[in-house]
Amino acid sequence: MEDYLGEEAANVYTKNPKFPPHIAEYVMNRLKKIKGNENFEKFELVVDAGCGNGKSLLDFLPFFQRSIGFDVNENQVRRAKESIKSETATFYVGIEESMLVEDKSVDLLLNVGALHFMDLATFLKECRRVLKSTGLCATYDSSFSRLEVHFPVKNANQKTADGSGILTSYRTTLYRYYIEANHPTAEWLNRYEQIYERVTGFNKERNDDVTYDYNMTLKELKMFFLSFPTFRKHHNLFGEESAPLNIMGEDLKKLVNAEGIDDEKLQLRFTLSMFFLFLYN
Repeated sequence: MEDYLGEEAANVYTKNPKFPPHIAEYVMNRLKKIKGNENFEKFELVVDAGCGNGKSLLDFLPFFQRSIGFDVNENQVRRAKESIKSETATFYVGIEESMLVEDKSVDLLLNVGALHFMDLATFLKECRRVLKSTGLCATYDSSFSRLEVHFPVKNANQKTADGSGILTSYRTTLYRYYIEANHPTAEWLNRYEQIYERVTGFNKERNDDVTYDYNMTLKELKMFFLSFPTFRKHHNLFGEESAPLNIMGEDLKKLVNAEGIDDEKLQLRFTLSMFFLFLYN
């Protein structure tokens, strides 16, 4: 079974943190820059392709009269229906090749962290069919950027250390694994650069200038990584001592002379960097 399907994947994805509200505002500001949209306070329809459990759609509900989300994983769709109680939002089980909306009816087509699992040509064909002349397709997600390591609480007055190099080493290990396995997650780790180059038939632009931070412990950081089914699958290939995620953790502790402490006592500031692909007519 694919990493993103089934009950287990749906359970794991519930642990993923939701994007902060300013991400939706950023996308809406871009939609309003399209000629003809400048004065809209509320648009007609947003569609979330690969909506998962609905988290990525939630912050967009106030901006639209109707909201539709679909996902190939029926367990994810069930969770979306259970968690988002809105008369304007509907969810269904479906795939990118046949979106259940009328031609030229969609103001905003979202695709959040799902495009690398889809057939790009099919998705673009449906984009052309469903988007209004003033519509926007916003594809985006976040990837690792920076990691600051704080000394343990008992040494809270000491300075922080930059653990970004250690984080990059872990990211490189993941990237090599997915490249060798010909797994679509490699394209996500590459920030959709190749996907962007392959897009034709639209005006297109990409933005990489938005970041957001989480303060967390090393234990919480590990849980964050393991909340992604693809990363969890990679992690489970190793024993505890040889798992790259655990090696990264030990290296972060060494960086601040904190070997031997519990993971929950090492304080971190984790920065995620957004990448946006905007397509429009």
